Amino acid sequence: MTELEKSERIARYAHETQKDLRGEPHIRHVERVVAQVTARGASEALKAVAWLHDVIEDSTWTHHQLVARVGISEPVADAVDLLSRKEGETYSEYIDRVARSGNPLALPVKLADLQDHLWSNYPMRLRERCERALPLIEAAQPREPLAEAI
Repeated sequence: MTELEKSERIARYAHETQKDLRGEPHIRHVERVVAQVTARGASEALKAVAWLHDVIEDSTWTHHQLVARVGISEPVADAVDLLSRKEGETYSEYIDRVARSGNPLALPVKLADLQDHLWSNYPMRLRERCERALPLIEAAQPREPLAEAI
């Protein structure tokens, strides 16, 4: 099984009972993020990050489990970990950390994540923070095509 196939399976398992703020299956958001990066010509590793982008933050999966137990590569697991908000971290601290990282696997996924929240019927208080974060993440995007990202 490829890393991309493993990533999709893990995401579907991790989010199988989770609902978004509208009561819809959370996996639909993940699928839309994957579709966005795929439409932009994403590498297999970037698509794997898109599948896994909420797994560490929203489930019991850890970076170590992704690498040691499942065989997800360090660059993919590192990007997923970077995209996971840490305990005690404010949203603006989190966005600043992601933007400053320069990570070519994390930044395009965060951009797609924010854009999906803006396009979906997201609650206004959360939508506003996404609107503030979007220009910071856009400005930090890697300059090479997504297909060439690690």
